[in-house]
Amino acid sequence: MKYIFSLLILTSIELHAREIVLVHYEQQSKTDAEIVVSTFINQLELPREYIKMEASPCTPSYEAIATVCVLENGAIEIVQQNNKVMKKLLASFGGLREHK
Repeated sequence: MKYIFSLLILTSIELHAREIVLVHYEQQSKTDAEIVVSTFINQLELPREYIKMEASPCTPSYEAIATVCVLENGAIEIVQQNNKVMKKLLASFGGLREHK
């Protein structure tokens, strides 16, 4: 199942995208951001080169499939996601049927 998820993400990348997941974090939350990245790599088997970490204010990046922010208190927010790609991912697992 993880292989299918990873394969679907990799084949869904738009040609102009630089990264699949962008993780913004506050400097004091760097350890928490590293845990988030580790989860993407180990649990979802997403290659490290498709994840970018930035110590910067949380702003959506429409070039990425998803933008994740790790806040000062360690909370995690998904501030932007490519809905078209996410719907296809969920539909592939039977969790959501794509509506036209």
